[in-house]
Amino acid sequence: MTVKVLGVDLDGTILDCRTRQVALASSLAGRHGYKLDESSFWDSKRNGESTLMALRKQLVNDHDAKIINAEWVENIEKDEWLELDLVIPGAEDSLRAFDNVDFVLITSRHRPEGVMSTLERLGIESLFYGIHVVGAGKKAVEGKARILKRIRASCMVGDTEVDFMAAKLAGVSFAGVSTGQRSSEFLKNKGIEQVHDSLEAAIQSVI
Repeated sequence: MTVKVLGVDLDGTILDCRTRQVALASSLAGRHGYKLDESSFWDSKRNGESTLMALRKQLVNDHDAKIINAEWVENIEKDEWLELDLVIPGAEDSLRAFDNVDFVLITSRHRPEGVMSTLERLGIESLFYGIHVVGAGKKAVEGKARILKRIRASCMVGDTEVDFMAAKLAGVSFAGVSTGQRSSEFLKNKGIEQVHDSLEAAIQSVI
């Protein structure tokens, strides 16, 4: 049996990324006297906007938006907020279902220890043949591409244009999922042909 090596993203692909991001933004906005429209905030992010841009749409005072954004960036990977992370329904079963695939986790975070503690808390760290955490921000594409090349992956599965660009840079195929940070429409507008509504469907499309 031939075993394929697939790179797979974490936030929005395996873990729900809405709850933590929205809860923190809403909490911080409330401390500054604002009531955040959580659905509108998340819709903005799903359509490609940054946290700051999504906040600016709702906050009259741009100075406050910048302050809240800075606080959001500072806190989003702290343990108290990471506790909100849960596995997307069906994602764990999908990782367990394919005996002919070695899944290598490739995610971008500022705190690798936060990734490991979350995987251990949820009991899914053993599902991955390898776990790699690259720096977040502008270097995420290059970091993920470097890992994809090193592990000789045949494909990358993820929920954002960053994952897509990393796959392209590494010269491997890409399968997108609309379960996370970006909507199906946004991803398709970025030129991504394969966008699926579940991790299982994405994996099935490339093995």
